[in-house]
Amino acid sequence: MKKYIALILTGALLAGLCSCEDKPDNSEPVGDVTAPAVTTDSAEPQFLELTEADFTPVDIQSDIIEGMPSEEISCTDLSGLSFGERMSPCKAEAVIDEHMWWEELVDNDEMLKKYEEASAKILSEPCRGFVDKGIFIDDKLYIAVNYDDWCGEHDSALYCYDTETDECRELVTHTGLDYDQSFKGLIAVHGKPMYRIEVPDEENGGIKTSVRSIDPESGEEETVCEISGLIQYFYESEKGFGFYVDNGVDAMEIKEFDLSTKEIGEPLTAEQAESLDTSVTYYGAVYCDGVPAEVTGGFDGEKYTSITVKTQYYTVQTDLNFYSKILLWKDKFCIASFEDISGKWLYTYDIKSRERLKMKFDGFKNAEFLQTDKAFVTIVNSNDFSGSGEMQHKVYYIIPELGAEYRIGEGYQYICGMSGGTASLLMLSRRDAVSDATPVGYSDYQYAPDKLFTFETPQVSLPNTRWWW
Repeated sequence: MKKYIALILTGALLAGLCSCEDKPDNSEPVGDVTAPAVTTDSAEPQFLELTEADFTPVDIQSDIIEGMPSEEISCTDLSGLSFGERMSPCKAEAVIDEHMWWEELVDNDEMLKKYEEASAKILSEPCRGFVDKGIFIDDKLYIAVNYDDWCGEHDSALYCYDTETDECRELVTHTGLDYDQSFKGLIAVHGKPMYRIEVPDEENGGIKTSVRSIDPESGEEETVCEISGLIQYFYESEKGFGFYVDNGVDAMEIKEFDLSTKEIGEPLTAEQAESLDTSVTYYGAVYCDGVPAEVTGGFDGEKYTSITVKTQYYTVQTDLNFYSKILLWKDKFCIASFEDISGKWLYTYDIKSRERLKMKFDGFKNAEFLQTDKAFVTIVNSNDFSGSGEMQHKVYYIIPELGAEYRIGEGYQYICGMSGGTASLLMLSRRDAVSDATPVGYSDYQYAPDKLFTFETPQVSLPNTRWWW
């Protein structure tokens, strides 16, 4: 019986093999067994050419949500980060009289008493370190901390905060009456913090500016160059840094310092200077997944024409003719439009669903836009909402296709930076406001670290904080 069963099974197997002989061989050996080959589609995604007619208009309502979204963006609380306190040398009794400039402005005894009381309080107490300015370099945050709440010039330090390990260490200290600035114009230049010092030009008269660099690990300082005249603004360039200098004789000149040759080039035109500025990629150009995109249309100085967006994935000709900001992704793009007549709107063109989503976008006209991998972050001046004139910034994380606006934080100043494809945004809180009636001391307000947001971004560059220096 077993023999008959074996013969039947063998016959069935041979029949199955024979039935496969006429079929194409699309299999590959796997060990001792031949398995069907797995076919993969390696073709590139098809480039799409679309028009407004390919999208269905959909009006959506925005939904403001308090708190963090569940993914893509993280938040670290740095409100407990302390830099200690110090007594600035300019508070010493022997030199106090040199800084009582306000006495000339007081015209009655009552006001004089208020000034004296406010001054006595500042002069008798050490100052808690407050943030003057800061920059991101790779995964580290460099914070210029001021300890001089009397003059603002004679006691400061540069701290390095590691965003990966949460370690914070003092890198450089400037203290003494011979110091008269606190890391003025601090910027990042080719991986190093740089700042400028202005001193009298005894040889030529007027002012000369010394640009100094700081080793980001050891804190060692060196003078990069000395320039005759007052540098009003400087920024990183491909070769080194560009700067605007007022030499006191001619109009403002724009030049570039080459770090490799240690030479200052000839004066540049405004167009040449703009091409050197590394921030232009953020403010002046539009990118999709890090690749330059092309946007045409809008107002050409005489008339409005329809906007066309062209990326490496698609070309879309829209019916819109006005925009103030465009954000591009592989599967969608957003056009922020602030027309005076039709209102303030955010249009989201969803490439997959072929929908054009339109939602009200009031209050975001003067916002800073920071693009994430899937959505975007906005930093909005509170004047856009309340009209109170109070300088405060609110942070929103917006998922445009959902109309979701997460209100994730706020602050009175902020610092932006990027390392690779990761963006960082540090919001600063405000403390120790001095009464407007007695404006003594260095500053009306002192800033302290608050919330640090990090997220992945396809942007090529990010703006740094605009401070009043």
